[in-house]
Amino acid sequence: DREPTFNLRPRSDQPRFQVDFWIPFGQVNVFKELCDVNNPLGVEAQGTFNVNNMDDIRVLKTGHERHAKYTTGLRGESIAQLMAMEEPRLLYFRQTHSNMFVNLVGDAFNDPEYTIELSSDRMGTKVRLKYWFESVSVKGWLCFVAPCMGAVLHRSLQARAASVWHHDMLSRGYKPTSSINAWGLSSRNLL
Repeated sequence: DREPTFNLRPRSDQPRFQVDFWIPFGQVNVFKELCDVNNPLGVEAQGTFNVNNMDDIRVLKTGHERHAKYTTGLRGESIAQLMAMEEPRLLYFRQTHSNMFVNLVGDAFNDPEYTIELSSDRMGTKVRLKYWFESVSVKGWLCFVAPCMGAVLHRSLQARAASVWHHDMLSRGYKPTSSINAWGLSSRNLL
């Protein structure tokens, strides 16, 4: 008995932006680390994570809320609810609260949403991040750059995501499934 891919669909077929990258680690292991309730894969900032609505603290389930409190960098708190999950290929979150320096903002009817989609190839895992939001808000004197922040966030994620996820998997003790790294270079080319 499998859950449907989405029991609640993101509000549009076209996300505001998406980021695609590849990492040389097995899909099942990548998914497992994304579901780590205390230290989810790919989060660069040092944050404090906890999950509400937990009947089993070891397993992330649909309906759980992931709370993150950042004490450095963008500083602030965010809450995202897991709306749908299909092991080992999909996580779909809706952001229900954020008071960080930079925030995704929904429209009058919908909160920001994002999906993490994984697919396996013979050498690793393809990752697709999709984001649905209306605008981006920026606190403080940099608020005048808010109109271009969606593009800035997209470029930043595209430039850094593969490296961050790759190094995060290594730091968790995983060995690459290929000598090719997330940037398409063989380890022999790096010497």
